[in-house]
Amino acid sequence: MMRALVVLVLALSSAAQAARVVVCPITGMIDDGVAAVVDRAVREASEADALVFEIDTPGGLVDAAVRVTQSIAKASCPTVAYIQGMGAISAGALISFACTTIVMAPGTNIGAATPVTVTPEGMTPLGEKEVSYMRAKMRALAESTKRNPAIGEAMVDKDIELRAKTGADGKKEITAVYTEEGGKPPDLAPGETVLLPAGKLLTLTPNEALENGLIPLVANSLDDVLRHIGKEKAEILQITPTWAERIFRWLTNPVVAGLLLMFGVGGLYVELKTPGLGWAGLIGLSCLALFFGAHVIIGIAEWLDVLLVAAGIALILAEVFLIPGTTVFGGVGIICVLAGIYMSLTGVTIPTYSWEYERLRGAAISLTVAGTTFALLVYGMWKLFPHTPLYGRFVQQHVQAPAAGYVVQTENSQAAIGLKGVAVSMLRPSGRGRFGETSYQVVARGEYIPPGTPIVIVQVDGNRYVVERTEEVS
Repeated sequence: MMRALVVLVLALSSAAQAARVVVCPITGMIDDGVAAVVDRAVREASEADALVFEIDTPGGLVDAAVRVTQSIAKASCPTVAYIQGMGAISAGALISFACTTIVMAPGTNIGAATPVTVTPEGMTPLGEKEVSYMRAKMRALAESTKRNPAIGEAMVDKDIELRAKTGADGKKEITAVYTEEGGKPPDLAPGETVLLPAGKLLTLTPNEALENGLIPLVANSLDDVLRHIGKEKAEILQITPTWAERIFRWLTNPVVAGLLLMFGVGGLYVELKTPGLGWAGLIGLSCLALFFGAHVIIGIAEWLDVLLVAAGIALILAEVFLIPGTTVFGGVGIICVLAGIYMSLTGVTIPTYSWEYERLRGAAISLTVAGTTFALLVYGMWKLFPHTPLYGRFVQQHVQAPAAGYVVQTENSQAAIGLKGVAVSMLRPSGRGRFGETSYQVVARGEYIPPGTPIVIVQVDGNRYVVERTEEVS
């Protein structure tokens, strides 16, 4: 009997020690980088007993905040929003409403969640379309977490008047009264008082939130929060942004993304114009890999966007090397590349709300940076680079004199068809071939031909000698 009791006590002790709480910070501006960290925190908490978000934010991107709320909704354990610092303002309030429980530290605030856009004149509220979306989102989150929707809606819409009265059970009942902008709200019912007049957004202090039933307590520390949810002895797993998440978040900055895009496209352009360099193509592919990889990992782009760009590049290469002159493959390829880059930068197909148009502005910054720097690269490559000492290391400088066997196209050049010779340089597809004592600039048909390979001239167009492989040299 005693042994059984000892085993039971040890089992209960082990179970108590097995409790685990995941703590994740949500600080600063809400953007796609924050959303990626929250995604990871929710995955880490798949077998945890609670997930606590330490929220200290003035707001941020609406669509990123909505993505955060969607991630929180997938959590398999209770979630807690512990509001600290300056509070949960704007998008922070939306994220807080997605959590099972909201707790506030002294001196914080929650509210002021109407969508705005930043202009040179300051912050400007968005139109009814965006306000209606946010109001409905707040209402849906409040209903899913069994909160009073009126409080959340009043944080979004300044045309809502909040009223309170004491119910039959002695509890405060808060209702929302909608008024047209500048209109007069209906008269108060018996026993009703105005909590918030129309024309003002709702922002609550901890005591006000406690009094109106939004939060269960004001917590001075995380220990108070854990004690409230019965996990004061739980093991804490602190989530912090990894170095990779920080780097990828930086790489998705519109200016940095534009530079990556420029070096990616520019590197491939230089490699095509000066085949054989190798390093230019490697730099280009590396920059494109960073550009698309960062946007996929952060969650802006999808792999389908990357495949679209890859398919476009393949079509363009087919147009250049395999079926030149058709223009169809090249045109479709360019469209695929531009569409893939657009989707990778914006994450939206057709923008609907103002914050989606903000994504277009970020994409425009990236493309402007990429286009401007690419134009400077091309100018420097063709106008300035040839006059530098480095140019001689990459470009052959000797004169192709007739005495050395080099000739210019003549009217008898058609007689060259059928001549057999040897590729002197790598044909990619252009290069140099020697036919007896004469050298020609030649173009290989449909393939690359290494030096030393027997070739035959099969077509002459002006000064363009087209060659193919042959079995032997006559």
